[in-house]
Amino acid sequence: ASAQGRWAVGAGLSRRAAAASALRDLLGQVQLAAEDPGAVVDLGDPLLGDLAPAAIAVGGESVAVKGAETTFDAVLDRLRATGRDALYADTTPADLPAGSIATARVLVTVDSLIPGGPDAR
Repeated sequence: ASAQGRWAVGAGLSRRAAAASALRDLLGQVQLAAEDPGAVVDLGDPLLGDLAPAAIAVGGESVAVKGAETTFDAVLDRLRATGRDALYADTTPADLPAGSIATARVLVTVDSLIPGGPDAR
């Protein structure tokens, strides 16, 4: 491991899915480093460039995962209830679906109903 250690962030529609996503990415870093210890693993643009994960104190007890997995429809409903929306644009190049890979750009609007706020329409 590097002097700073390894860490990953995951996202999902449930805590379990988010944790699995982060664990998958973290294990990917470990596997790539084991394959070629001298290579630098490209993690893409930094999500939290100034984060020092070692400075985060870990303590307390485990927290049980409660609640059911949500759905994209429920997420969109919650956004709309707050005057926001999500805009989706498929950006998948023609050759990627053959490898079961898809890409997209998602923009989340701001509340356009706030007086003096930006127009998000």
